[in-house]
Amino acid sequence: MNPRPYQAEAVAALNQALRERDDNPCIVLPTGAGKSLVIAWTIQQWRIYVPHFRIIVLAHRRELIEQNAAELATIAPDAEYGIYAAGLDRRDTDQGVIYATIDSVYNKAIYFSAFDAIIVDEAHRIPAKGEGKYRTFIADAKRANPALRVVGFTATPYRLGCGPICHPQHILNHVAYEAPITQLIADGYLSPLRAKISSNQPDLSNVRKSSTGDYVVASLASAVDAVVSKAVSEIVGIINAEKRRCVVVFCVNREHCQHVSQAFAAHGIAAPMVDGNTDKTTRRQTVEDFRSGKYRVLCNINVYTEGFNVKQVDCVVLLRPTLSAGLYQQMCGRGLRVHPSKTDCLVLDYGDNINRHGPLDQLGGGEVRLVTCGSCRTSPPPS
Repeated sequence: MNPRPYQAEAVAALNQALRERDDNPCIVLPTGAGKSLVIAWTIQQWRIYVPHFRIIVLAHRRELIEQNAAELATIAPDAEYGIYAAGLDRRDTDQGVIYATIDSVYNKAIYFSAFDAIIVDEAHRIPAKGEGKYRTFIADAKRANPALRVVGFTATPYRLGCGPICHPQHILNHVAYEAPITQLIADGYLSPLRAKISSNQPDLSNVRKSSTGDYVVASLASAVDAVVSKAVSEIVGIINAEKRRCVVVFCVNREHCQHVSQAFAAHGIAAPMVDGNTDKTTRRQTVEDFRSGKYRVLCNINVYTEGFNVKQVDCVVLLRPTLSAGLYQQMCGRGLRVHPSKTDCLVLDYGDNINRHGPLDQLGGGEVRLVTCGSCRTSPPPS
């Protein structure tokens, strides 16, 4: 397996940053661009040139840990690595490369031999200030090795309430490489996105906001519930007309998700729901059934925004309004992967997210400018 040009550029840029600077770099790659593979190629190079170099890869979900470890095993079958994750019933400590969930290791840095580098997957989750689990682990690991370097990987280099995650006062200090979505789509590495903004939008005028700057879930749920019936009826009409076969729906909370799933069932479409309380066996089976085509629609609450790799997804439904550009990008990103069964991915917005944040390639670019067809509701950028 050979890296794509931008993947090779990312590894080279990261290595150059580590050689020429003494701070902590971040690599920005869109969802579907092969972030796990870039991490694996990076580790492979480091271990070839410095065999005793010790690395730990941190992530917040076991699915990400499994995915990252599997990619290293794919490109370097002889590579020795360990996993430390309570959810996977693994607690390895001695290998030169460790993949770990942050919840399992945040207060256990002293149990490991000193690391030379920490790689943080989904690095936008490192808090901008205060303590936090990532900061706790990094601080303890630096006591064992003051020369420790921290490397971040993310698709969204910003965080609601604090803006960009890379600056001199943060754990990560600069973006060493960023691959633009538009170029990767033009080169055929990512799937084109096509958007429709529904006229059935919830009234969000009275929805409260939390201290983090996003909507309060309980307050938001009552607002979005009011449009479930009309929204699902419209969604079913659209996905049937366009023959969409792999649809991921993002909901607000469990009750809202249940109502959405029931509304699809009323139209004769089985749409199972998955949330953080769904046991891991059921979650795995549901995803496999969805990937195989047994289910056409899959509803979820904050589960498939990250680490969800079903390339066949050809429609993303945003029934969850959010003020977070990062969350918006993560939801839409589920449809960016290319697959022979699709020519593009349709994004159906029932949360005014596209009008609020703009197309993915315009995030953080200032004023949002869109046009929306009054007939079919397709919403392309003016260009």
